[in-house]
Amino acid sequence: MTGRAVLHICNDFLWTKVHRNLYAQLDQMGVRQQVFTPLRKHSNRDSNRIEFLVPGSAIRFSSVLGGHHRIFFGLKIGKLLRDLEALDIIGGCDIVHATTLFSDGALAWEIFRKYRKPYIVAIRNTDINIFLRFKPHLILLARKILDNAQRLVFISQSNHDNFFAHPLLRMHRHDYRAKALVINNGIDRLWLDNARTQRRQAASDILFMGQFDPNKNVLRLIRAFLQLQATRPHLRLRLVGANGSQQAAVRKAVAAHAGKIVWHGHMAPGQQLLDVVRCCDVFAMASHHETFGLVYVEALSQGLPVLYTRGQGIDGTFIQNVGAAVDPKSVAAIRRGLEHIIDNFSAFDTGKVAFERFGWPHIAQRYAGMYEAILSSPDEYR
Repeated sequence: MTGRAVLHICNDFLWTKVHRNLYAQLDQMGVRQQVFTPLRKHSNRDSNRIEFLVPGSAIRFSSVLGGHHRIFFGLKIGKLLRDLEALDIIGGCDIVHATTLFSDGALAWEIFRKYRKPYIVAIRNTDINIFLRFKPHLILLARKILDNAQRLVFISQSNHDNFFAHPLLRMHRHDYRAKALVINNGIDRLWLDNARTQRRQAASDILFMGQFDPNKNVLRLIRAFLQLQATRPHLRLRLVGANGSQQAAVRKAVAAHAGKIVWHGHMAPGQQLLDVVRCCDVFAMASHHETFGLVYVEALSQGLPVLYTRGQGIDGTFIQNVGAAVDPKSVAAIRRGLEHIIDNFSAFDTGKVAFERFGWPHIAQRYAGMYEAILSSPDEYR
């Protein structure tokens, strides 16, 4: 990729570390990058700052989006295209990487239509469960984006399967499968450098890490745990997280079941969080929807079998026996999943997982190889 330049269109760059980690690793590999991200009223420009090593690489911002841009999607894309053109960076880029199908992919398609720059599109949970579900009028736009993309990147196998099973896209799945691939997100070096396989002989501490919102489903997990704990009093549930509309209900449950449920509050990534994970035996989070779920991989890296959602997140990622998949809408199913993990605690194969595949150097190498393969192909095969 030396000498090539990538334009990243990243709608939520300021709000998540995932994209920053990828771009920083690509920078280490010598890839020149322009990162274009929209500004909103409460955006912090300094969030996720990258000190690029490659000359010419930079993070670029749009002007501030207005409230009406949330409603009028076409106006939003038109404004972002004008802002991007005003930065005068499109001509210097060889390939465009859109981090979502709709919010970023629509802009990538406009750039392709006007400037003939090849692009790839990542497809995430929000594309499938928000846009395709609640904005079906955008399906024709989605078809244009998908038709012209060079590659469709899915962050998890479950994401891939759910996308191709979607009723609005099922009839077109043969058109897109050939250019679809799965590239998982990565975890921080701390987890990889301190990976461990040893477990205690029996499980006692169950861990949840996440926001206290309806999607993360923490209240059903608490109910399932309490049902199980009634017959297994040695069990304890540890909660790491904060914020979200269910925080008050979580506080009430913690107060009502002191000693059985322990709340550690919000914990930033680092040694302290690693130590808490290592104090636990099982990780449990039955989210309703999940693009991938890095917390599952972080927990697995420390030898914890995991309870996760069937058909979401890491489901289908591992050939090893790493946990139990459950129906997130059923408290009884979550309880049975926890029971299965605890009763079969010694049977899980977390130590056989090759965790380096979740390292950012490996992931960045896959993206760089994909960019190069596209740019090295004759135009008629793009």
